[in-house]
Amino acid sequence: MAQRKPAASSGQKAIKSLGKAIDVIFAFTRERPSLTVDEISRELGFPRSTTYRLIATLRDKGVVRQKEGTDSYMLGARLLQLGDVIRLSLDLRHTALPFMQLLVRMSRETVVLVVPTDSQATYLEMLESPEPMRVIPSDGMSFPLHCGSTRRILLAHMNPEFQEQYLRGRLRRFTAGTLVDKDALRSDLAQIRKRGYATSNQEIYSGARSMAAPIRDATDRVVASVGIVGPAQRLTDERMEKLLPNLLECAEGISVALGARTQSPGARSNGKARQFRAQPVTRGG
Repeated sequence: MAQRKPAASSGQKAIKSLGKAIDVIFAFTRERPSLTVDEISRELGFPRSTTYRLIATLRDKGVVRQKEGTDSYMLGARLLQLGDVIRLSLDLRHTALPFMQLLVRMSRETVVLVVPTDSQATYLEMLESPEPMRVIPSDGMSFPLHCGSTRRILLAHMNPEFQEQYLRGRLRRFTAGTLVDKDALRSDLAQIRKRGYATSNQEIYSGARSMAAPIRDATDRVVASVGIVGPAQRLTDERMEKLLPNLLECAEGISVALGARTQSPGARSNGKARQFRAQPVTRGG
């Protein structure tokens, strides 16, 4: 007697549906910018009813739109927002790399580039320290905005309504050093905005410390952060203080390269520091 396969969980079904929805989006091409439900169904091998449900969901979300007066569908304008985000990420990474490389040489610590992704922030780029003992976060890893200097400095520059909404939620603790007291966090966010940089002491990884500064675009909006990450025994308070001007210069250099016109509070308070001069790199974005 054949054994019955276990029923798929609701989570597995949701993942399969998401995969099918992505397949539908990529069915549209430059050569075939408009497709009917029947054409999509035949091309992907999905039942017509399944294809219709997927198209209806994508239409409700603005990802596809129906061509007026026809049964055909086209990709929606909402996808242009993703194009802007992708272009910003690629331009940001390519622009930041030479400044980050110089900061690694000057600090001999790992340097990271972090971008916000909703209620979290993600490592967009990471350049390793040349030291044998070093902290190495993984590219693409995401953590909540309240954890660590590179993420908290992003939260500090988000609008007050988002901050309060975020603080009403559960604040996850990663180590004994993770800042989860909401009043203390509000106070720290205010201090970060005032001084122009953030610090962290073993909040995500035990034995690791970090410091971060904001990166601004041509509209003076904070779009990313750059940070120095290293072992706690090497990144002492005294050494972090010595590295702070270099970090602020790096962030300022990236910001100016992105078109920013104004200096951050931290850069203004360290105006006597040397100007960061980074050479372009040939590494692709």
